[in-house]
Amino acid sequence: MVLHSNGRIVITGMPDHPVENISLRNIQLHLENVFDPYPKGLTSTGRQFCPNTPNARAARAAVVVENARRFSMSGVEVFWPQNMPAHFEEFWSANITA
Repeated sequence: MVLHSNGRIVITGMPDHPVENISLRNIQLHLENVFDPYPKGLTSTGRQFCPNTPNARAARAAVVVENARRFSMSGVEVFWPQNMPAHFEEFWSANITA
């Protein structure tokens, strides 16, 4: 699958109700423009993100996963815009299990 996007892939569950059985496979993520979610993501109140995962909201990464059970990822490629800040990572996660 080839994705062209201005945003990240963000998957979050609740600490006591994680998302389950998520697999990301064979994805080319072409980021056209990327906004820096930090520090605004730490205090954002919008409905786009889970209100209980401020670190995920603020993570500087193309793929963000927090509170997930049985998560796997393979063959995911990230293509950054030329003006991409060096402090972004391809993957950020917290509280996940394979």
